Amino acid sequence: MKNRINAGFKNRNVFLKKLGTLLTTSTIVILVLTSLASAVDCGLIPHGIDGLVLRSDGVTQMPAGTNFSVHDNTSGDLISGNTGGPPPLPGWYSVPICGNDGDEVKIRAWNATHFGERTVILSGTMSGIDVIVNSPIIQALIANANGPYTGTVNVAIGFTGSATGGTSPYTSYAWEFGDGATGSVQNPSHAYTGAGTFTANLTVTDTDGTIAKNSTQIMVSLPATDYGSISGFKINDINGNGKWDAGEKGISRWNITLVGINNDGKIILREIRTDTIGFYEFVNLPAGKYIIKEENQKGWQHTISTVRYIVLKNGQKSMNNDFTNRLVNKR
Repeated sequence: MKNRINAGFKNRNVFLKKLGTLLTTSTIVILVLTSLASAVDCGLIPHGIDGLVLRSDGVTQMPAGTNFSVHDNTSGDLISGNTGGPPPLPGWYSVPICGNDGDEVKIRAWNATHFGERTVILSGTMSGIDVIVNSPIIQALIANANGPYTGTVNVAIGFTGSATGGTSPYTSYAWEFGDGATGSVQNPSHAYTGAGTFTANLTVTDTDGTIAKNSTQIMVSLPATDYGSISGFKINDINGNGKWDAGEKGISRWNITLVGINNDGKIILREIRTDTIGFYEFVNLPAGKYIIKEENQKGWQHTISTVRYIVLKNGQKSMNNDFTNRLVNKR
């Protein structure tokens, strides 16, 4: 260790000659002890390396406190620290390192956004080994599916994909929507045919071939029920032609029956009577398939079909589902 401390003094003497400044003995001791604080006594020949850490222009020094490390790749000796010498040298570093002449030594320096490095072959005490911090630090590639999303069955949902970090431009956006369907554009649209909760997966690839993934959930619900209706008239078809002609009136108190099944599979049964003008209407009907049938009454003859088959859409009002009868026997 005694030899190592002597080598440290030699380094500082080189630095003092550069400054042309006379330092007190106490200051020198403090600097030596600071540099040796992280040194490893590996039993090899102690050497010294110093220099400046510079900005990308190669002239301006990085601020005091900039991270640096000196690594002897051959002996394994690694020393790290922060720059900072006496003013005006905020970017100065100086370390003793144990190794042998001919060892490969890498000096690195970095801040939050950029780094620089330099490799030298160890030869005695080396001064002026400056490092320029000019290479951007590539942040990790992060994909973002930007969910969660909500939607309705059979209605397209717009997805938004994005990415940060990595090496742009990003060459691929691959989507898996969780129902077997896929997409290959950044911002796709997709409609689900059933209700439920789905997981969509996004895979982003950057120019270097790096891959990042992200997933999100999609809640798909059935469309809100907008109720519809089915209506018509019961007509006294005097001339028996199956049409509602002028002068023909409606028949009141005639039973009309409805049988149906909605889109959720629920059976619907209803029955009403025509009003004073022969009008009937089934209201609050969900979308589905329906059969409307009129009753048979003694003394009356049907002049058109007694059954109507209706496919009712969501919120639809199905009108003019009329029935016509002709009186054949007066009561």
